[in-house]
Amino acid sequence: MKSSFTHYPIIIFALLFYNQLLVSQPIDRIEVDGQHLFLNGGNIAWINFAEDIGPGETRLSLFEEIFREVNEHGGNTLRMWLHTTGENTPAWDGHRVTGPGEGTIEDLRNILDLAYEYNIGLMLCLWSFDMLRISNGPEVTERALAILTDEEKTNYYIENALIPMVDAFRGHPAIVAWEIFNEPEGMSFEFGWEFTKHIPMHHIQKFVNLTAGAIRRTDPDVQITNGIWSFFALSPKAPSPEEPPGARRYSGGLTLTELTVLKNYLSEKYSRDFSIEETTEYYDKYQDFGERKNYYSDEELINAGGDEDGYLDFYTVHYYTWGGTEISPFHYDFDHWDVDKPTVVAEFYLDETFGVDPEDLYQTAYERGYAGALGWQWYDHWQQREGISHNWPLALKNMQTVFNLFPEDVFLEFQSEIP
Repeated sequence: MKSSFTHYPIIIFALLFYNQLLVSQPIDRIEVDGQHLFLNGGNIAWINFAEDIGPGETRLSLFEEIFREVNEHGGNTLRMWLHTTGENTPAWDGHRVTGPGEGTIEDLRNILDLAYEYNIGLMLCLWSFDMLRISNGPEVTERALAILTDEEKTNYYIENALIPMVDAFRGHPAIVAWEIFNEPEGMSFEFGWEFTKHIPMHHIQKFVNLTAGAIRRTDPDVQITNGIWSFFALSPKAPSPEEPPGARRYSGGLTLTELTVLKNYLSEKYSRDFSIEETTEYYDKYQDFGERKNYYSDEELINAGGDEDGYLDFYTVHYYTWGGTEISPFHYDFDHWDVDKPTVVAEFYLDETFGVDPEDLYQTAYERGYAGALGWQWYDHWQQREGISHNWPLALKNMQTVFNLFPEDVFLEFQSEIP
């Protein structure tokens, strides 16, 4: 009679393989407090634009109303903007960041603790392309430009504001991720829009790398992402028209500040001093629509900033119907894009989308292999802004549908205590 021990290697191998399946994160899931989930939710994204934390009133009763509503419809995640423009937070002395800003940590703690009570995770977006919106005025845009393009000023922000914020909330279960930017491509030479100042994508990549590295060393267990304007800046498989349909392209001459930023970048890149005249001529290159690639891969980010810890854990990508079906997550499976990390569809309107019913958008994202769906946005519905799709009720209906169909993939119940 053969000993049963002869079967042990096969059994052990099978157990090890099964264990690996359990501990490895699926490409279509995001970890939240130890649970691998499809992010089923929406964007707040603000109650008071750029003023929800820091000096001024924080309307906690409205935040609680949002959290309760999403929880009651089977949602698990909301995306919230923090500094946004930099006008209210962080605290500044000229172009030097001196701290998170009065009341910033206290306000954010209250919001996170409320979200925890309702089993809602928050994606915390630090900055938006709005930081270089020309209408902000020179005081706001010039100091924002400084932290994006001057490494010394970047480090003032990291040391005096970012690290204290991350450290204050280290291990908080309600943080799904720190998100570095909202649509930074809108303030780039390669993709930028006419109402913003512009910098090379290199500086955006470097800022993402340096801030992500600082976050990871401060809280090694927290996740980091970045809000990407479209698949044009995330995937080499995106189409290559001369300009994307409906894109808001930059027009007009460079300001002296923009010209200087570009001159310094070119001088560093090519290891020689570019003249103002050469920089002006070279500018034509940046009027061409940007190269199709993943600007946020580990290699791209580390090459830009040099911080080996400065990589992302997953991507968030946005989609609006100006992009047609060519860059639509609702018309292509996730595998189509040749992207190497889980990707959440983190902004979109709940409108009829080239044959996809608005009531089916979340389910479609789920079935096509994306890691989440976050509709845009609660604020528009609350304020009933003219000319804007007010589709928050449809977002809630979509959340409920996904919860009803796939509860095991979206149900969130925090297991960890607030530290």
